[in-house]
Amino acid sequence: MRVVLLVLMGLALFLYAIGHLGGSLRSATGAWLEQLLHRFTRTVAGALLTGIAATLVLQSSSVVIILTIVLVNAGTMRFRNSLGVVLGANIGTTFSSQLIAFDIGEWSALPLLLGLLLEQVGRTESWRKAGSVLFSFGLLFAALF
Repeated sequence: MRVVLLVLMGLALFLYAIGHLGGSLRSATGAWLEQLLHRFTRTVAGALLTGIAATLVLQSSSVVIILTIVLVNAGTMRFRNSLGVVLGANIGTTFSSQLIAFDIGEWSALPLLLGLLLEQVGRTESWRKAGSVLFSFGLLFAALF
């Protein structure tokens, strides 16, 4: 009986927290967050990539999925768009697990070198930014190694 009560209490707190967080987000960010989310999740591919990126950054698909639920509940994100984000979160978890399993750190010198070269000698600002991203990924892989 005690386990059932603890599960019900946890469920009640979880649902309350989702509702409260959704309202807080809506009042704190206004239309800005809604416009940003709509821009990144308006297509299925964009929503999928957003879910993958968020999971790789946060290292937790559970957090991404819970935040997606909160945003849908708050009316900030459309339900249709949230499906791609949730699928992307699951793919992101699989991807990050495979990066660790493949021991990608042994190859981290390649993105480090290429990223550094692009960052330093790139002709345009976009090439330099891409080099910075590539260098950061190489640094991340080296750290995992």
